[in-house]
Amino acid sequence: MCSGHRNRASSGSSQRRGMSIDSQSVRSEQHTEVGFIIARDASILIERWCKRAMEEQPNAKRVHHEALRDQFVDLLAALGRSLAQSDSPDQSLHRFPAIEHGEQRWESGWSLPEVVRDYQILRLVILEYLVETLDRHVRAREVMAIGLALDEAIAASVGMYVSNREQFILAIGQERLEQEKQAKAGLEKWEQIFQHAGWGVAILNAVDHTLQTVNPAFAQMHGYAIEELAGKPLNLCLAPEAHADWLMNAGLVDQNGNHVYESVHIRKDGTRFPVLTHATTVRDEADKPLYQAANFQDITHRKELEESLRRQAEALRQIDQRKDEFLAMLAHELRNPLASLLNAANALRLSGIRDDNVADATDIVERQVKYMVRMVDDLLDVTRISLGKLELRKQRFDLAAAITQAAQISRPLIEARKHELTVHLPAQSLCLEADRARVEQMLVNLLTNAAKYSDPGGKISVMAAREEDWAVLRVRDTGVGIPRDMLLRIFGLFTQLDSTRARSGGGLGIGLTLVHRLVKMHGGEVTAHSDGPGRGSEFVLKLPIGNAQQRPGDSEKDRQTNQVPPRHILLIEDNADGRVTLQRLLQLLGHRVDIAEDGVRGVAAALANRPQVALIDIGLPTMDGYEVAEKIRAELGKKIFLIALTGYGQTNDRRRALEAGFDAHVTKPVDITELSALLAALAPVTS
Repeated sequence: MCSGHRNRASSGSSQRRGMSIDSQSVRSEQHTEVGFIIARDASILIERWCKRAMEEQPNAKRVHHEALRDQFVDLLAALGRSLAQSDSPDQSLHRFPAIEHGEQRWESGWSLPEVVRDYQILRLVILEYLVETLDRHVRAREVMAIGLALDEAIAASVGMYVSNREQFILAIGQERLEQEKQAKAGLEKWEQIFQHAGWGVAILNAVDHTLQTVNPAFAQMHGYAIEELAGKPLNLCLAPEAHADWLMNAGLVDQNGNHVYESVHIRKDGTRFPVLTHATTVRDEADKPLYQAANFQDITHRKELEESLRRQAEALRQIDQRKDEFLAMLAHELRNPLASLLNAANALRLSGIRDDNVADATDIVERQVKYMVRMVDDLLDVTRISLGKLELRKQRFDLAAAITQAAQISRPLIEARKHELTVHLPAQSLCLEADRARVEQMLVNLLTNAAKYSDPGGKISVMAAREEDWAVLRVRDTGVGIPRDMLLRIFGLFTQLDSTRARSGGGLGIGLTLVHRLVKMHGGEVTAHSDGPGRGSEFVLKLPIGNAQQRPGDSEKDRQTNQVPPRHILLIEDNADGRVTLQRLLQLLGHRVDIAEDGVRGVAAALANRPQVALIDIGLPTMDGYEVAEKIRAELGKKIFLIALTGYGQTNDRRRALEAGFDAHVTKPVDITELSALLAALAPVTS
């Protein structure tokens, strides 16, 4: 019984095994049919899935269900092929392409619950459709097998989703960690700068400008602890007188984004100090102010240095002023004795004495006096140019006349050293618009330099020509030459080639400096050329022609003493030698000359004798020449011609003389030709 039971059991078992083999074969056939149906009816399944998915997941993120239709076509086709070609759905799951569906959902931004529910809806739709289609052929267990296969596919796909997501999160996390690490390193660096900077740094509220954060240097600069300043207004650190300016500067920071300004700050102990501030407004992406960052530098040392430099500059200015005053006084004091010497020489020349020795002595005195006068004038001119006080008086003139005059002035020195002078004038008249006196002065200095630095018996030449819009003058000599290293320095003040030769030749080393500065004032240039020591030298002077045009009859007046009608002249001069010698010279020229030794006597003599001309020295005792001129002009009006006679020859001196009522200004020592020209130009005046 027992065995029978066992046999029945065994027989039953064998039957079940046989049935299992048969059913496996059946399932295989059914899998093929199921796969065929899924592949064939994929569009129907998709429509059902889409409708149900939209009903159950209306808020699925980022990607609309309609956009997944193409993905489900591939998914169902792959599922159908897998079921149709596989003996066992369990074995096909490892290569089941549905896994890609999870990746697509992940890349599209779906959440994990959304992906799982998406698969569940798909599974349910497929199973329901299979039951509807195969209800007469497929047993429940087969449907369950298909369901299990789908479940495993879903699990694999979700697993891939989770894996990708975790890998992404891990990668993002690592990237963020690296960024945070770099950001932390950057913050640490800036924190080090903030904490250890040698200047004050503060972060201020963008609205009320209270101090949010300050570094130790800012706190120390103002004598506070850091915690004492937190939340305090910046005004706490500003001197009261700086508050108004600070409000204006804060507005400029807000308006322009950044601003640099100076202000006065105050320490906790009340001491004030200057500060340079550089403030910047920091804004967010919407251009809304977040805060202000400002650097504060204590510029006490800089201000002290600036004040020191200002005091030094003022001291130098005063030194320059005293130097100018000294040079002007020196020139005045030198001109008085020089005037006496020149007057005496001219008087001897006009005296009619026919003695060769007297004539030679007269020539020597006149030549040396004029040379000394030129040195004094050059020294004063260099000073005036340096201070910007020398003004050019430009006029049209023929360059040939200026060259001839310069040669005449330089000829005594050239002949004394037995040099040969050759002058080559342009074939056609060459007119300039320039200061003729300064052009002559430059040429005289170049000729004098050539004469001094050439051994006796040398050759000197002057050549003039027009080159485009320039008048070019060349002064050549056969003298000592110029070393190459001196060519660029030769125009420096007080520069001389050789001290021994310079002392023997005379001079102060200012002639070439004056030439260089005067030609620059004219907009020209001067250059020096030499092949070296002992090879001579050449100076090339280039002057712009300007607007000068040659016009018929536009010739210069000859500088000669024309026959001057006798004049009644009052000479007011406190220097006895100058007074006597000039009086005698004027008398020899045929003029009637009254004299007065001071201003008071001069005014009285003018009112009593009513002369045609008054020569008035400016530096008179008791009453200076300006006041004398004003008083005489007030009484006699234009009936008298007033000439300022002075050793002060600067532009301001001439201007002041004209403002005081003088008609002309003559610098001592008097050039008798210039004075005679003034007297000759006077209309006959009856007293």
